[in-house]
Amino acid sequence: MDQGSTTSSQLAAAFIVAVAMLGLGALGVTSAQAHDENDPRHMAMESLSKNMETLGRAIRQAPPGDAEHARAAEIADVAARMAALFETENPGHNNNRAKPEIWSDWAGFSAKIDEFQTVTTDLVAALKDDDSAAWSAAMQAVGRSCASCHRPYRTPRR
Repeated sequence: MDQGSTTSSQLAAAFIVAVAMLGLGALGVTSAQAHDENDPRHMAMESLSKNMETLGRAIRQAPPGDAEHARAAEIADVAARMAALFETENPGHNNNRAKPEIWSDWAGFSAKIDEFQTVTTDLVAALKDDDSAAWSAAMQAVGRSCASCHRPYRTPRR
């Protein structure tokens, strides 16, 4: 297998992980069915999902350009705001999938946010290099970080 095939496979794997962890729309659940459209948490998660899906698809096809850098910056921006989005247990919106463990284990949840902020900042930096393996690794790290938080702190779909 040549280096190009390995890189394509790695990027494909990163894309799959990202979509699996973040992709509500990609899994056929419309946001109107699942959440209150005015919920800031929902809007942030939708932004993460859409940006990761689009970014993963784009960097498999070509080196990142301005649009991809902007998407990565939006992902990092949501990460930077994540703690504030969960400051209160009930923001008054319907169909919230946040588990009470977020607030009963705020230290653990905060550690996950810190990790997410680190890997999203790393993603922004990785896309500035000409190293497609670094792009793939950064995308995978973001996907793993999402999964590590969703498992203990998010309820399953109904």
